[in-house]
Amino acid sequence: QRLTNFRDVSKVLRTCIDILVHCYEKNPFASFGFTGAPIANINESDNNKRFRVYRAIMNRFFSPEQFNHLVFEKENVYLLINTDNKEADVKSKIINFFSTHYEFL
Repeated sequence: QRLTNFRDVSKVLRTCIDILVHCYEKNPFASFGFTGAPIANINESDNNKRFRVYRAIMNRFFSPEQFNHLVFEKENVYLLINTDNKEADVKSKIINFFSTHYEFL
């Protein structure tokens, strides 16, 4: 929730993308999820600024052919479900995992 004041958002976001790509290369069945935490001391609720930025980037870097993009705007949660993962009920399992670890989903 804190800002670094480095004023280099692109470098931070690029690092995040690189980490996701690295994980995907190591496990081609990997799925991902994250929350867009509100910025401290700013009154934001659903669909906050970070979430909107992350959402735009995920749409640009992760194709809907490779990943189903599940968006929970009210909770600021974004899930990328790997379409190559043919495990039974993988979508439900991932949503359940997030629900277990994050009370708001």
